Amino acid sequence: MKRRKLLLVPLFAVLAGLPLAYRAFTRNGEPSAESTLAAAPPVGTRVIYSIDWSSETDMDVPRVGGSQAGEAGTTPVSVHLHLKGALALRRAQTGEGGDVLCARFPEIEEHRALVFGNDVLAGDREIRDAFTAREGCFEFDDRGRVRRFLFEQDAPVLFQQFVQGVVEAMQYTSPPPKAEQWEGEEISTLGITRTHYAFEDGREDAITWNRNEYRELRGLPPWARDADPEIDGQGSITLDGQPGLKALSAEETIVVAGEQDTEPYRYHGKLALVRRTVEQDQGGPRVAEGLRSRPIGIPAGVAEAERAAQASEAARTNLGEVQSLIATYGGAPLAPGQMSAMVSFLHENDSACAEVGRMLERADLEPAQRTLAIDALVAAGTPAAQEALRAALSSPAARADGALLFSGLRRMAMLRTPTPETAAFLESAIDDARERGAPDARNAATVSLGAVAGQLLASEDGAGAGEAALSRLHEELSAAEDATGRAAVLIALGNTHDPEQAPVIQQYASDERAEVRIGAARALANIKSEEATGALLSLSADRETSVASMALRGLKDRVLGDGQRAELEHMVRSGSMSRDADAALMPVIARQVDADPAATRRMLEALLARHDEDGELALALRRMLGALDAARVAVAP
Repeated sequence: MKRRKLLLVPLFAVLAGLPLAYRAFTRNGEPSAESTLAAAPPVGTRVIYSIDWSSETDMDVPRVGGSQAGEAGTTPVSVHLHLKGALALRRAQTGEGGDVLCARFPEIEEHRALVFGNDVLAGDREIRDAFTAREGCFEFDDRGRVRRFLFEQDAPVLFQQFVQGVVEAMQYTSPPPKAEQWEGEEISTLGITRTHYAFEDGREDAITWNRNEYRELRGLPPWARDADPEIDGQGSITLDGQPGLKALSAEETIVVAGEQDTEPYRYHGKLALVRRTVEQDQGGPRVAEGLRSRPIGIPAGVAEAERAAQASEAARTNLGEVQSLIATYGGAPLAPGQMSAMVSFLHENDSACAEVGRMLERADLEPAQRTLAIDALVAAGTPAAQEALRAALSSPAARADGALLFSGLRRMAMLRTPTPETAAFLESAIDDARERGAPDARNAATVSLGAVAGQLLASEDGAGAGEAALSRLHEELSAAEDATGRAAVLIALGNTHDPEQAPVIQQYASDERAEVRIGAARALANIKSEEATGALLSLSADRETSVASMALRGLKDRVLGDGQRAELEHMVRSGSMSRDADAALMPVIARQVDADPAATRRMLEALLARHDEDGELALALRRMLGALDAARVAVAP
């Protein structure tokens, strides 16, 4: 099929208003902008929209052993969702201090959730029970990227799906100073693409956009990823200085064509939002108790289709092809679908994992080939894949090849479901590296042990192994003498994401060695607690710019308490913070805008006063101050 240029405007477009943060940067010498969350209403405000949203996906999934979609031996899968009514958005905080948006559908006029042709929300009572009385929230960072979703424990899966659809509307790229057209790279459920924006006819209250250069299209089913999809879409937003956007419309179609004019994959979506009112929020500044972080599920029937698709993906290759791909890999990007087919094959075939693991012991493999084999085993992530990786890294060949051992040990931190045996292996790898005088391997195993311990502590049946790994890290921290080793253990403790580790890490925030303080800042950035936030705030005034910048990056997605915010303002206005760290300081200040707009303005003005009038930071600071003015709105009690 003739290749066509990819154009995409997302179904889930933009909620525009005051960006929580803006950081200009340069690409190829030209000013660009960074994707951010636009528009969360100020705390205490609720914005009500009329919403009309639909999402229709139809696909023919090959049965196991099939080769191409659209051929005989496929299973038809369809999921059609539609919702028309009202959407209410409010800004809130979690008990941990995270910043969240909460979405609710207070009115439902029309609804449809067809899965395999059956409406799973057939009645008005069912839709009211599932939607109107519930609220779904999501936590985001300063760039507008979703960190996690928060739902009640019994929230229906379809309710989660509808909320996720709305949440995908929250990304946009704010314009650089004085720009009439600009581009941004954004992430959606479909993948990563670059978006072209323009103010409509010179107006600053109307934006149109389209997308091209779809860098990574990962939202298609596995069997369609080698295809050449036809993608088309368009959309617009209208602003007026009030909280949230005034109006939005978007439509897109994605088609993967098959043989004889068939369409084995087709997606069509539409979204229209129009703001109705801005009201005082009665829900309170914090999220209701009882909300828990949960992954987004998928409607009944689609999970089975995805499992069948994975099996079909695995059937596209075999052990010989996997071994040949690794042995001939030269470092260039793989052809579309090669990596996913290899990973799916390893996920489904335990014996193949062992064979790939044994390849790592071959002396004739190039470094890039070994890295590819390691990445495939880590991505497969099954107990058999982990066992094969452990065996390979225990071999004489790995012990003699420092680069191979370091690479394998570090990549174990990316395992999603590590086993207790993997934690035990990393502990033994620390001992082995110490005996052999191999500090790089020791530190790599240490950092990965922290990540593995955190995953095990969060699992139902791995908590015991996680506690054992945590105890070992505490022993390593006490025994560490050199700065690099101590920093590695601190980073490992941060990788557990365990708030109880904050006091332990904080003890080293005043170490005389900058490398140790940087390790402490990196560790504390991964822990969400009041104590960790306070320690990061102190480190943000460190005499070394590298330490201060690392601490500020850890603070950029946190709303400070009153006392901590006052301390930050004192540090900014007194000039006790490094001027060279101001680029990292700006998003920290911007995050405080809802809690204290006046203090935010004073801090931004203090930064502006110490930078060149025409410099890039000064331009960004003036734009942020202008956004503060534009976002002011009186909300009647």
